[in-house]
Amino acid sequence: MAQPLLLHDPARTCKLENLRMWTVNELIVLSDLHLTPERNTGPFQLDRELAECLHWVLMETQDCMIVLAGDLFDFLSLNDCPSTSSFDRLICHTKQMIENHSEVFDALARLAQSPQHTLVFMTGEGDAELMIPQVQETIEGRLGLTTPNRSVRWLVLGETLRVQVGSAVTMIEHGNAFDPWNRLDHASLLTVLSPANRNLPAPRKYQHPLGLELNSRVLNYMRSRYQWIDCLRPANESILPLLWPLASQSQQTFMLELAGRYESMKTEAALKELSNSYDPATLYRGDKEVCYSSEDLIFKDWIDAIYARQEGAQASSNLTEKIRLISNHDRLFEVEEPNYTLKHLQPVFDSGVDLIIHGHTHAAKICAVDNGLYINTGTWGQFIKLPRSHESNSTWEEFLERLKTNTVSRVVRPTFAHVYQQRDSWPIGALIEWNSAGPETLAARHLKTHALTTE
Repeated sequence: MAQPLLLHDPARTCKLENLRMWTVNELIVLSDLHLTPERNTGPFQLDRELAECLHWVLMETQDCMIVLAGDLFDFLSLNDCPSTSSFDRLICHTKQMIENHSEVFDALARLAQSPQHTLVFMTGEGDAELMIPQVQETIEGRLGLTTPNRSVRWLVLGETLRVQVGSAVTMIEHGNAFDPWNRLDHASLLTVLSPANRNLPAPRKYQHPLGLELNSRVLNYMRSRYQWIDCLRPANESILPLLWPLASQSQQTFMLELAGRYESMKTEAALKELSNSYDPATLYRGDKEVCYSSEDLIFKDWIDAIYARQEGAQASSNLTEKIRLISNHDRLFEVEEPNYTLKHLQPVFDSGVDLIIHGHTHAAKICAVDNGLYINTGTWGQFIKLPRSHESNSTWEEFLERLKTNTVSRVVRPTFAHVYQQRDSWPIGALIEWNSAGPETLAARHLKTHALTTE
């Protein structure tokens, strides 16, 4: 097992007045399982492995909280959404997902009924349906809970979860709040679901995020022909160049419409100066939109090349080269390389949080910052490993041909976060990979903590 490295101690004190949070001895966080109604289809096909992992958690941990931090289910593949699905059909889909992953829910049931463990369900953009009480009741019934039980908690309205392990404060959320293509407006969604739960018409239509529209209008129609489509998560601007050569003309037109709407979001955010790098008040309102990264500029250049080709103009270079340049997956397997979210999170660390745990991006990460630690749980689903950006056009053309012929290879790396207290030492945050031999620590860090004081 890898030895944890000691983080720099910022030696600072943060006042957290009247702080109340759950305190546990250990914390396990999994995200982005993407369970579907069919067996052995879709991105998740590790039922036996996940059941074994959950059994290990049951047997090897005590006073432990297990957090399923969003996208446990993959309702997006159903071509339905919370505001339009009938509840009866939704419950049917939920039962199918449970029944076709029975060993996973057997293991979850044992954890739910264990006095030493607590289960917490959180939502991502793919399973906002967990907000609906009937869905929660269906899941609790499968877990063997016939009465309200404090061992199962639901945080499904966009809340973050704060947990203390030893002296370290951990904040957990799915992470889609930092992705403008997949950020959910839970307040607006509730205005639609609340009347529907009473069999009343909604007062207005819910405006779905761009990623959900991309799923319902493009991905769900391409899925039957290209099985690897399910590996393209999250659905945002980064996957449009890969879809483009395979999409129909009408789908391409819609993709350009989404790209234009995304650009409008960025322009509006820039005009309003919604930069959250310095202003905690705008942390969740203008993160990625206001910043033009190198990837954004390359994406804009790709869009310009598409329009140039459509207008018959000579593009500055061919589209294959631009697809090659837009790849930002070079460091997918380098767990200590930060992603774009990390630079926006300093206000959270400054508030007295020692560790932030996200999912959503499917890229497992563990990164030290000046006064804390960031972990991304990665995914248990399959994903496509793109060629590196520096590789040749011919390599990329071969890769695109494998996409067209449905022969592209898919990989898995099931990972999760583990936070635990060592005797007479600082708590430890670790990124764990589950393999045939059991848990393997990819990297771990001691958590030098903020001093907690109240007046």
